[in-house]
Amino acid sequence: MKEWKIRQQMYDRTWHDHDDLINYLSYVDTSELGFDPSFAGQIGSYFMWQWEMLVYPEKSYAVAMVYAKLLEKYFGENFYEVLDDQDLLLGDKFFVRYSHNKTVYDTLIGIITKYDKWDFENSQIPQVLATVDYFKKEFSVA
Repeated sequence: MKEWKIRQQMYDRTWHDHDDLINYLSYVDTSELGFDPSFAGQIGSYFMWQWEMLVYPEKSYAVAMVYAKLLEKYFGENFYEVLDDQDLLLGDKFFVRYSHNKTVYDTLIGIITKYDKWDFENSQIPQVLATVDYFKKEFSVA
């Protein structure tokens, strides 16, 4: 088993504060969504503006992007492979794997690239920094 998965599972078994940090505003069933450019744009806004409330499933897509990029940085993982790992976001019922919605993910990757928002650790956006902090806590990285 990969080191990051071991760390993630250990953290998950020890701490169960995920839902305490979540404030559900809305829910969209992504299996029925298909491709909607405004949906990808809404996810992209996670990286550009402060959200007053967290919106699902958009937040799950954004968090998956941050996690995949940081797993690439800290554990040498392939970004696309971990983005397609069904256990990337343990227990997140809104998480959709890369292979199950490539169009939305590829559009989101284009948005992040266009606006040069890949440096998540130096973001000025509170929810992005909170995601980075949570990742570092979950995976025991400094």
